Amino acid sequence: MKRILQLLFVNFLFIIPAMAQPVTQKKSTNNIGIDVAAGIQVPVGNFSSTHVAGIGIGVSPSYHTVGLFSKMKVAFTYNGGVAYYLGKKEKVSGYPYTYPGYFFVHAFAGALFIPSKEITVSFTAGPALGIYNGNTQFQFGSNLELNYHLTNKVSVGPGIIFMKESGADPLWAALVKATMSF
Repeated sequence: MKRILQLLFVNFLFIIPAMAQPVTQKKSTNNIGIDVAAGIQVPVGNFSSTHVAGIGIGVSPSYHTVGLFSKMKVAFTYNGGVAYYLGKKEKVSGYPYTYPGYFFVHAFAGALFIPSKEITVSFTAGPALGIYNGNTQFQFGSNLELNYHLTNKVSVGPGIIFMKESGADPLWAALVKATMSF
């Protein structure tokens, strides 16, 4: 009997606080989802001498794009994506040569600044992989983007990408992208 009373007492310690919790409203489904972005990326600087325009796709949370503009001005964000840059063709000693394509795969985290209802600015940085000519290198990268929201589900904007691997000069690319929220 003493054992049963002890079990009942322990159960009440967990059940009573759980029942005393306030009822929370279900979150709106408009604030949950993902952003999928696709765009054209153009190498700049030294990177442009070996590669031409590429394409990129990225994924990030979309909770910040709908419904929080009046409540927040700065938020945490993260994103991941992949970009592929086509190699340029040139003649070397009279023979044609095509530089291999370059893949850039990233997983970044950072801050999102919301200056107005229509505009968001994000700066993210973190680890990345550069894949060139069959060789994979660990890298550090960052991304600065501006988004102009045409609607709650569609935005467009420019950005700049920084890619750096140890022992090499940094690579830069400018981008223009369109984003769709799901």
